[in-house]
Amino acid sequence: RAHWRSHFIQKLESEPELEFRDLCPAYAHLRRQPNDWNEEHYRRWAAGRTGFPYVDAGMRCLERHGWVNFRLRAMLVSF
Repeated sequence: RAHWRSHFIQKLESEPELEFRDLCPAYAHLRRQPNDWNEEHYRRWAAGRTGFPYVDAGMRCLERHGWVNFRLRAMLVSF
């Protein structure tokens, strides 16, 4: 795992524009757009009240214990 972490650090150091452009143009529409932030959705996510049981349980677990495993953490931040 450390190898992959180092790989991506090196990739960003040699190609810093990767942070701001898409490797595959098909995904360009997924980037944040001006005025697409929804504060109410964020609050629901942070409070564990999205209506998606697995997401809500994960956020409540994080709130209660201050830690979740890496798989749950990856799912929560990608929601």
